Amino acid sequence: MALATQSDLAARLGQYYTAIYASNTALADAHLEAASAEVESYIGLRYKMPPVTLKTQNLSKHYCLTLAEELAWGYQEPSKLPETVRVRAEQVRKILLDIAEGKVTFADGEPNSDMTDGATFRVETPLFTREKLGGY
Repeated sequence: MALATQSDLAARLGQYYTAIYASNTALADAHLEAASAEVESYIGLRYKMPPVTLKTQNLSKHYCLTLAEELAWGYQEPSKLPETVRVRAEQVRKILLDIAEGKVTFADGEPNSDMTDGATFRVETPLFTREKLGGY
């Protein structure tokens, strides 16, 4: 289940929603599902998903809509992604990574104590570097 609805996405995109999704609401659903999956893949490392409190629901929805907006614009005109959309999506991904790494927390988020929804890998020495992959 997506963290945001088509109505939420239409409100975010305004007049562009109809231009982008015209008669293809299934594409809007696919973009919302993809954005939700990305958000949940990061947040789910630390917190139970879907969020249970209104604050974490609203933040998660905001992150989802930002990433879905990037997908919408990318679908419409891949080479003309607005700079503001690109920057916002980068900021959201940084925040999501910080949440996954425990650098940012949800004060009212319910911790994911079983950690069955994801995995984190850390290594001291990078396995794949330009030098090691030279020639490929």
